[in-house]
Amino acid sequence: PNADFEELSIYQNRKKLENLIKIKSTGDCNEVHTDCAIALEVWTGKLLKNKPSTNSEPMGLLISFNWGRKIQLYISATGMYTRINQGAEDRNTWLSWVKCSN
Repeated sequence: PNADFEELSIYQNRKKLENLIKIKSTGDCNEVHTDCAIALEVWTGKLLKNKPSTNSEPMGLLISFNWGRKIQLYISATGMYTRINQGAEDRNTWLSWVKCSN
């Protein structure tokens, strides 16, 4: 390949990386992100909507994975939970949160 081919390849790879991970601030665990492969939402001092009902920590991290089946991890100081999105994979088709054991 010549130099032009290499520059195009670097540009295409950079565009792919820009859509890999995004920081979000929706305030709602039921949001479905389709503009990235991994969405991160950090919160402090407020509770996210549609969080696990057994967790009342005021800070933590929500990680949403968007490849194949949509999957979420909800991590706080006192626990970690997970769930998947079934069916139409929209904000109304999330299954219940399941607490991960230690």
